[in-house]
Amino acid sequence: MIVSAGGNTDTVAVILPEASDSTIESLERVTPPVSGLTFDLFGRAGKIASGVAASPLTVTDSGGECASWPLARLQRQHANWQVGFVSGRGASGKFDVGYYNRTAGAEESTKATEILTAIRIGSDRRPAIVVSIEYDEGGKLGLIERTAPGKWRATWTSAYTDC
Repeated sequence: MIVSAGGNTDTVAVILPEASDSTIESLERVTPPVSGLTFDLFGRAGKIASGVAASPLTVTDSGGECASWPLARLQRQHANWQVGFVSGRGASGKFDVGYYNRTAGAEESTKATEILTAIRIGSDRRPAIVVSIEYDEGGKLGLIERTAPGKWRATWTSAYTDC
């Protein structure tokens, strides 16, 4: 999975599902496995683009204390997308925002969860939602899958990245 680095940029973060909170710091300088792949890009309006190639970026040691995902660059810049999957694994339907959760409190201590996109995954094409979970100085990504009609379950969260 890839996520937009924000704005109308062509730089993306490559989310490696096997990463954990204890291994994320070592992955920042890893060459992301995106060569030869194309991605379908999704946003709140559904599929934004199909077959977009990406190439890995070499990151020099930032010397910081921050944990972040390996980076790649899209072949073409696209606006209004938030998450991408290897081509042929998303859906082409239109989706509307159906959920947003924000906790109250001081800004530095609140957690905000936002839906990035809704997709169908696996051979049985079960519905799933990709969410961004933001904390005061970082965040995680999560996957919520429908396990039965009317039943949803959080099935995966990424490692925590900060700064």
